[in-house]
Amino acid sequence: DFLDDFDQRRRRAADLPDGTIFSEPAHTRMCRTIVERLDSYDSGVTSFEQTIFTESEYVCRDPDAPYTAVLNMFAAQLLDSANNEIGLNVDYTHRCARWERYCTGNMTTIQFHLPDPLSTTAHAFEPGCVNAPTLRTICEGCLASDDPTDPD
Repeated sequence: DFLDDFDQRRRRAADLPDGTIFSEPAHTRMCRTIVERLDSYDSGVTSFEQTIFTESEYVCRDPDAPYTAVLNMFAAQLLDSANNEIGLNVDYTHRCARWERYCTGNMTTIQFHLPDPLSTTAHAFEPGCVNAPTLRTICEGCLASDDPTDPD
């Protein structure tokens, strides 16, 4: 069964060459880094080393909730644009195409067909509309909502 096979691959697949497997979507991992950098930014640090986040295989290949996966991907792309307006240097590229297994009979998801980077030029986001305090509020809310120990 495809879904059983998918679940097994999800457990085995490494998202990074060192064997790291991501258990969260990129926007959650990005927010953790953004909040840390905002703390430094508030203390006067203005230069940050580039950090690049990519999606996990699970988000890219999720056949059960592609709508949620796509929303996760756009959230990460918007965070990329907003944090780089401030200069935090936290970048995102979904790189979902790397998980495609051509001619293997595996299901292809919509996530594979999205451009990389995703387009964020709609009126919902324009450069300068998200400042550091707003970005902190967004990321702290994201981290709180993804916290399994938080009952709300």
